[in-house]
Amino acid sequence: KAYPPSCIADPVPDQTSGPTYTTTANLAAYDSVNNQTVLEGVTIRIWRIACSSSDSVNAVTLMRIQRQSIYEGDQEVYPLFPVTAIQQGGITYDDPNLRSYARTAVEPNTVITDVLPDTPIVNSTTYILENYANPNSGFFDFNESFGIRFDNLDQNSPYYFINVPAYNPTVGTYPDAFQNIPVSGYLSTSW
Repeated sequence: KAYPPSCIADPVPDQTSGPTYTTTANLAAYDSVNNQTVLEGVTIRIWRIACSSSDSVNAVTLMRIQRQSIYEGDQEVYPLFPVTAIQQGGITYDDPNLRSYARTAVEPNTVITDVLPDTPIVNSTTYILENYANPNSGFFDFNESFGIRFDNLDQNSPYYFINVPAYNPTVGTYPDAFQNIPVSGYLSTSW
């Protein structure tokens, strides 16, 4: 897991909070009326949500692909989820051992679920950046700085990038990181 299970619950937020890192991208889109691939401009945002932690700062990293409002919900022409690759430490975007791929999930606290490239994006969607539960996959610390590359598989303009700095919360940027841990039915002690 890239974050503690208590950090986020379903449904995941669709509004950003704290520092946000953004790019606009032309993603490959499928035109089902004309049976052809076209491009659709979207906005991709990455942000973090503070998690409770006893010994170090910790956050969950979210990514939202936002369609233009005039296309929201359009099922005839819709963008396709891009290939996402992470660059961090010794792992580069084009890692020869295919370790640069992060798992993207639409539900938190999962181990296997994954959004695959070319999955239709009919509605704007928020994804959680995760690690694959495979020792041969790359392991990313999303609290550290990383780069993310979006490949729309279009030869004319295939790559879009976002560089995300290390998570370094301050009271001004992530006030929730400095709040007391809420007590719920999931937090208890033995009697």
